[in-house]
Amino acid sequence: MSSKGFSEEFLVIVRNLAAYYVLRQQLVVLAMLELNPRGLNDNLIGINTEPYLIAHREKMREEVKARAKDALEKQDKVYEPPIWKGDWEYFAHGGGCRLTHLRT
Repeated sequence: MSSKGFSEEFLVIVRNLAAYYVLRQQLVVLAMLELNPRGLNDNLIGINTEPYLIAHREKMREEVKARAKDALEKQDKVYEPPIWKGDWEYFAHGGGCRLTHLRT
């Protein structure tokens, strides 16, 4: 037993859960850097987002061109939510991103 009354095994479990939680939050930042970097603040995440913004603008230009080209084909298609990294359905909004794991 530690001096706080918790077993060392319990404290290890709590530390692991906290580390897992922090890692999961980083997943959202990674998704936003790729999918919607406009809502990220350089000071908040501690990196320069300009390269991601440039890549995002180019990606959006390409998507607009593709949509214009395929407009007639897409009219008959059923809406499918966008998927990120094969496992995550995403919805970019404002300064955030909702990720939903497809299997869990």
